[in-house]
Amino acid sequence: MALRSRLRVSLAVALFLGVPLALFAVEDGASPVFHIVTPVDRCVVNREKLEIVVLDRRPDTPALRVNGQPIEWKPYTPPLYAAQAALIEGENTIEIGGRTISLFRTSDGATPPKDWPEFKAHRAKNAGWRDCSLCHETAQKDERVRVGEWKGYDDTCASCHDEDNVTETHAHTLDPLADCGSCHAFHGTTRDTLLRGEPRKLCAGCHD
Repeated sequence: MALRSRLRVSLAVALFLGVPLALFAVEDGASPVFHIVTPVDRCVVNREKLEIVVLDRRPDTPALRVNGQPIEWKPYTPPLYAAQAALIEGENTIEIGGRTISLFRTSDGATPPKDWPEFKAHRAKNAGWRDCSLCHETAQKDERVRVGEWKGYDDTCASCHDEDNVTETHAHTLDPLADCGSCHAFHGTTRDTLLRGEPRKLCAGCHD
């Protein structure tokens, strides 16, 4: 079965089970039951407000605290949980569902730890990436937003990254690169060009 066909089957199964696509885009070794999509631990951020996105298939809603203060989740349908938090200048502690991560918000008078890389996230053209519907199929039910599958290259990435640009940049034909999320972490990473892992390992997913 061709790669694109396999992807379509996976998406269909995901939608039938009511599982957001992001569940299939976790980092290597991450748990499919509880996964912090964004942000990542021990990184440097350069803005005051930060989005927090979690996939949690456990029965109880995960508690969220930022610097000891409880934060309410936005009205999304589980297993997706999303919120926005204001960060203080310097080091911040975020507690999510029993896990703790640390972030450093840059400022004029504070120097981040030398070994903490900069956090990067994709931003959509003319809008913040917080609006899930820019890239995902969404539906409203019971005053909650259900986030479904990624809309696909043609309806999202192609408006800025056309086929000629993609093939030239990657030295590869568009198919199967049109499944951009298999290699790029749109919600955020500390790696250059938003890669999910080491380039050789990513290529090895298709090439022996």
